[in-house]
Amino acid sequence: MSANYRCIPESTAFALSEDLLAAYSYVSMSLSNALNKPNLVDPSRIIVAGHSGDGYCAVKATLEVLKSPELPKPAATVSIYGMFDFLAPKWSVEGIDISKLSDEDAIAGEKDLERRSASKEISMGEKFANSEAEMVNHTRWNLMRYILKKPVFVDYFSGVSGLGKKLASVQPVEPASYEKAMEELVPLEARQLFVVDFRNLKPQIPPLFVVHGIADIDVLVRDSDRLFEQTKALGVPTRYWRLEGLTHEFDLGFPDLEIEETKITDEDVVGAKAMMELLQGLDAVTRK
Repeated sequence: MSANYRCIPESTAFALSEDLLAAYSYVSMSLSNALNKPNLVDPSRIIVAGHSGDGYCAVKATLEVLKSPELPKPAATVSIYGMFDFLAPKWSVEGIDISKLSDEDAIAGEKDLERRSASKEISMGEKFANSEAEMVNHTRWNLMRYILKKPVFVDYFSGVSGLGKKLASVQPVEPASYEKAMEELVPLEARQLFVVDFRNLKPQIPPLFVVHGIADIDVLVRDSDRLFEQTKALGVPTRYWRLEGLTHEFDLGFPDLEIEETKITDEDVVGAKAMMELLQGLDAVTRK
């Protein structure tokens, strides 16, 4: 099941967190009855998974579920090239230039941001492109790239106006000093949104599967490195595929890997092998 949720910049990650919990609650507690198919959903075998921004959603959803004792714990959580390290300079200070944002596209993105902010509309996002070629025509493409490059992503993500500029004002500093600055600059209520900071990860997290390409320049492998290092230290059963030479969305055009006659090109072998091992690992977890 693929769930809709309120998106940035129209909403903050607080709204996103509410929607993630609501989606999980519906699937685990109500979906079978809603479809009049008793026992359709086995609550003990639910896997929460996502790519890129949805990698964050998968981990955040898991943490939200762990706060709700009435909900069944996921059987596993999966993050594929997930976005996590939002307070790192790459996200909050330097900015990320996806596909070399032109001046023309930047202006279009800025105008779209102003329009959406003024209208106070709520967006549940739009259908994701099927390929990189289609992505350039996506209705949120320039908006997303503008927010990431500016960078004002952390402001809209947290709902804390000017947070990115405040973080930029203390750069460059040693990591220990920057961590102290984060403690001072990020309001207490917003800290829960940053899953790899402020000790938000918990040892109760179910088996975690993480995949990331080392050559990813859109979401740096550091994001998944931090997730892995922390969950491992907490004793969470974690498998991590850190894939040499692979970039963001390396699996976007993959065929169904569970079909035996599926043919894999030579350039896709490394990624396909990792994804097959991931599927096998999930199968083992849900069969227990």
